Amino acid sequence: SRSVLKPITPTLFEVVDDKLYFLQNKEAMDHWKLDWRRIRYKANANWPGMVSRHGEPVQTKVLVNKMEGVLAIQGYDPVAYFTFKRAEEGDPSYTATFEDAIYQFATAAHRDQFLRYPQKYVPAFGGYCTYAASLNVLKDITPSCFDILDGRLVLFHNESALEIWHEDAERTFAKSKANWAGLVVQHGTHAGSRVLVNQEDGPVAIQGYDPVAYIEQKEAVQGNAQFSSVFGGMIYRFASPANQATFQESPAKYMPSYGGYCGYGVSLNVLKDITPTCFDVVDGRLVLVHNQKALELWKHSPSRTLHRADANWPGLVMRKGTVPEEKVLVNKNEYNLALQGYDPVAYFTQKAAVRGLPDFTAVQDDAIYRFASAENQHMFLECPKMYAPAFGGYCGYAASMGVLQQVSPQCFDVFDGRLVLQHNDTAQVMWRSDARGAMMRAQANWPSLEVLNGSVPVHKVLVNKSDTNLALQGYDPVAYFTQSMAVEGHPSFTAVYENAIYRFNCAEHRDRFTQNPSKYVPAFGGYCGYSAARNVLKPVTASVGSIIGGRLILMHDEKTYDIWKQDIKGVLAKADANWPALLSRHGAPLEPYVLVNKNESGIALQGYDPVAYYTLKRATPGDPQYTTAFEDAIYQFVSAEHRDTFIKNPHRYAPMFGGYCGTALSMNMLVEITPSCFEIVDGHLVLFHTKESMEAWNNDPDDAWVKAEANWPALAVRHGGTPGTKILVNADAGLAIRGYDPVAYFRQGEATKGCAHFVSVQGGVIYQFACAENLAAFVQCPKKYTPAFGGHCGYAASSNELKDIDPTCFDIVAGGLVLL
Repeated sequence: SRSVLKPITPTLFEVVDDKLYFLQNKEAMDHWKLDWRRIRYKANANWPGMVSRHGEPVQTKVLVNKMEGVLAIQGYDPVAYFTFKRAEEGDPSYTATFEDAIYQFATAAHRDQFLRYPQKYVPAFGGYCTYAASLNVLKDITPSCFDILDGRLVLFHNESALEIWHEDAERTFAKSKANWAGLVVQHGTHAGSRVLVNQEDGPVAIQGYDPVAYIEQKEAVQGNAQFSSVFGGMIYRFASPANQATFQESPAKYMPSYGGYCGYGVSLNVLKDITPTCFDVVDGRLVLVHNQKALELWKHSPSRTLHRADANWPGLVMRKGTVPEEKVLVNKNEYNLALQGYDPVAYFTQKAAVRGLPDFTAVQDDAIYRFASAENQHMFLECPKMYAPAFGGYCGYAASMGVLQQVSPQCFDVFDGRLVLQHNDTAQVMWRSDARGAMMRAQANWPSLEVLNGSVPVHKVLVNKSDTNLALQGYDPVAYFTQSMAVEGHPSFTAVYENAIYRFNCAEHRDRFTQNPSKYVPAFGGYCGYSAARNVLKPVTASVGSIIGGRLILMHDEKTYDIWKQDIKGVLAKADANWPALLSRHGAPLEPYVLVNKNESGIALQGYDPVAYYTLKRATPGDPQYTTAFEDAIYQFVSAEHRDTFIKNPHRYAPMFGGYCGTALSMNMLVEITPSCFEIVDGHLVLFHTKESMEAWNNDPDDAWVKAEANWPALAVRHGGTPGTKILVNADAGLAIRGYDPVAYFRQGEATKGCAHFVSVQGGVIYQFACAENLAAFVQCPKKYTPAFGGHCGYAASSNELKDIDPTCFDIVAGGLVLL
């Protein structure tokens, strides 16, 4: 009724005219009882606006058991279970996409059957184990363990689960069905609209050629950077404003088919870059191809090739595509502080540039804004888009010219309700001489500037934990709620949440936490609540704190707690307001931890071939000639065929538990392995320390598996790390290609010495360029111009060696620069 959102106390409620109303606290309840009709009327009037400001689109969640995040039923054919009455491996040539997953089929006929009625053939419970779903948990499946019940395909973890199912199939199915909706809400994801766009040449689509000219003028015409539009996260350029306007009216009509990749390549189920002058228009669709030869092959039978490409494209999008994420571009310093610390609201309320205070902050688009007062802070939080400066806080006049420039906070205008900052007095005068025209030009340029220079906001986490990633000093977070006291957890019962390890007093508490971790983790990342209200981070005493509004809030010590209790409501509100900025400043991106058993040279499995365990059914030493890297470790193989098999599906062949002993894992320990001691358990490679430990596992494999799986995440976080992206670049005193211009190899077709005036740093090394144009081309798309193999000799790399190069000896192969 006051146009703000606040949490509720579930025990404070009223039912009026068969509608349920909750209140925040007793004070709110007293206000309600005094004048509930007027309060309800105001609340009903305010609610649509609040939904518009704070609500999110409703998206249906899906939960599908997929390998590598895309392949359902481990590649088995869902239709074959019905037609052949057995588990049959699918063929990668025949695929279909449904609910964010790829299904493979044994025949084209099976694929077509599936496409006509996918709901009939997709497995029940997202392809997870049906018996496990009846127990309200998710488990992987063995594709050969299945049943058909009432026309639904149900799959199982192993033979034991299938036998239990047969004891009372209908009752178990009913329990699974009742549990499934909750499992989907807990573990499912929104079926993202994946996109796959050719970005080989950076964010400028079709290498800057005009998409409208292909259709309307029937020719390839280079676009002009002055006439640009952003669509689907890519920048399209046009030869004229008329073509730009035509595109904006109907972008889908002019977008190239297959995301701008080679149409002929897609018909062969591969992705290849294009030559913009090699194209065809088929039934009003623009199809680009790799080169003249590919165009000839395409035109030999365009309708049939188009049909094949159309059939392959959804699978390629699922495998290679990504859910688009919107980039943001905000002018901020290294500490994420926007507007140089000036208050954005004061520009509107006081018509002046006023410095903000560190006590009053808010976060918007990954940037921290400061305010001169709590009132201004609240105004911003109510409607941040109204007060955040236009053009990300960069100079408005510069944006109207298509460039980014810093600002002077005192040089500003409020134009059409938007705060526009300028670089200096001169820029402000230029802006004011034609403010409306400059605003229109800046607004037209901004999407392209955002795509070229912006970044996707990173989800950060900030948890108070030890050097071994142990949260809450090892205390049980659930016990605070169930026993109203601090209880030490036990190392036997652990769970991992946001890369921190939590310990529990018993298995029941661990299971409660796993089902709903956000309910039990302490507020403010486990840092002191009172300190957060003062905008600083302080450690806590685990026994000092309380549950407030269903949140566990801990304190630094008893003295701090006493101060907190004097104004719980006010101090909590301050802490909540400060936390986003503390998180932005001190938090880190959430990255998965990996732990792989490898030697000093980074070789996993003691050099044994992981694929051979499946194909040859024995431990076989790999050959150093055939290697690949996965999760920060090197795997060796007996043949190129085995290496390629692993590369296609590394998650299937990499050993479980990082290649450590499975039995030791079930006892919460890391122990070395003997490569010849192994089992394939439900399609997973599990290794053991000795034959005795393998026998111990086989005495009760299901129990050992469950324990090892429960222990593994905490061990990985405690002993593992986030895999770093390693680079290997041939540079002499930090200078790449001995100072030769990488762009000149492509544009001038020759080795040309760069100049110290035109330089760019990429991957920690310096590249020099012969002219400003080449420098600009490199900055726009460094990936295209950086030499293959880190600038080392390409021929030597083919023999698994590193050798220096002669910059004048080169070749352009498949669009990449290879030096020799």
